Order: sequence, then C-alpha cells, then structure tokens
Amino acid sequence: MIVYPSVLPANGMAFNFISDNTFDSHHDIVLSVEYSISGHANTEAGISFFVTDSSTFTGGVSGADLTYSGYYDGTSQGIQPALVGIGIDSTGVFGLSASGRDGFDESEVIANSYAVRAGTAEGYALSTFGNIYHAISSFNVVDSTDDSHILRFRVGNVSRALYLDYKANASEVFTNIATVDIGTHLDPQPQEIIPLRVGMGFTTPVSSNNSSSVAEFLFKTIHIEGLDAYSGDGGLYTYEGALVYTSDGNIVYPAITIN
Repeated sequence: MIVYPSVLPANGMAFNFISDNTFDSHHDIVLSVEYSISGHANTEAGISFFVTDSSTFTGGVSGADLTYSGYYDGTSQGIQPALVGIGIDSTGVFGLSASGRDGFDESEVIANSYAVRAGTAEGYALSTFGNIYHAISSFNVVDSTDDSHILRFRVGNVSRALYLDYKANASEVFTNIATVDIGTHLDPQPQEIIPLRVGMGFTTPVSSNNSSSVAEFLFKTIHIEGLDAYSGDGGLYTYEGALVYTSDGNIVYPAITIN
C-alpha cells in the first residue's frame, strides 16, 4: 500500500529547489548532480527533476510523490506551478496511482524505476505522455556503498524532449536512462521564447513510515547550465562541496545555494 505519512520518520528527509536563473526554452538546459544514496535491502529513496516557468513555487509532497506531485486534500499539494517532472525511486511507487493522481495499479509496480508526470494543470498525470514507467537497469537508486554517482537532467531539442543520463563516478561515459518526447508541452508557441527554470527534489523514505527505511544521502556537486532567457548570456551555475544530512534530517554543511 502507498503510504502518505503526515510526518516523516524522525530521521527521514525531503527537500526540493529550483534554479535562481531563468533559461531560454530554445536552448538546452542542464541540471546535473553528483551524489550518493546508500542503504540496505529495505531502504527507500527517490529523486525528482522538474521544470517550471515561475520564479517561485510551493508544494511537492514527500514520500510517494518524490516532492514533485501531490494529492488534493486542501493542504498537501504538488509543486505549483509545475510543467513536467521525471522521478526515479527504489520502490517504483512514483508510477502508481494514488489519491489525486493517475498511474498503474499496485500489482504492476516496478521497483528501481522511473516515471514521467505532467504538471499542475494536468493533475501531475502519468497518462499525458503515454504512461511512461520503466525499470532502470543501469544502476540501483539505493546502493549498498556510499560511492558517488552523477545524474544529468536535460531539457533539449527546443524544449521538445527530456533526457536523463547516468554515470558512475569511476566511468568515463554517461548512459542514457530516458529520452522522452514531450512535443510542444513546454513551448506551445515555438516562435516565442518561454523562460524556464529547472529543479530537483529528494525524499527518503518513499512508501513507508519506518525509520529503518531511511537512506544515507550525500550531495557533492550541483551543476546548472543554460542560456539566460533575458540577457541572452550563457550561464554556468555550480555548487560544489559536501552537503551532508544527519540522521535527524538537518543540513550540517553548508547551506545550499544555486546562484
């Protein structure tokens, strides 16, 4: 059963953020993160990447919504405004139906998988882009070691496609995990430039209230790149240095800032 905990376990954690800068929809936008997620067979964790056209946002429910989507009880809303999001999680529940969102039945769950959901206007629907929900064979979302990995999320092809790539830290090449054709969803009038921002979220656990399911998580580097929507200047925005979460979910060093 998908669990929406009203409060995360004492050692659980969840967060999301968007880029400070706004990027030109006619050029590639890249967000990559070097991180490690470690645990055991029952550990649960998930990461989401998303796109918005607003300078501010609210919402994003922890657990099964990977701090991107949400359910409608008047208080627990998904990210607003959101345009599209892709989530990976160890349990596979991001691709399942739940209160306030469509998706697959629990009997069809695919552990260690990714799913693509539309934005606020579509109710974070999985069906908008053809129910994209697939297993990830290149790596495990939760690793048994604290080795670092890199995930690269890209909005490309004049905002008509999303790409998610993976690279083990010791590897020299990226492996494509997902290439998603979203048509003109982000840019319905292709002759016009739409100012876009990219963001990311993380949550642990995903479908459990059990503190023993919480992953150890470490941010190492965040890199965001694109063409500024207003100045036309190329931008490279990088955060480097260990971002560590303690067992009580507090950031101990340093505070995260994307300039």
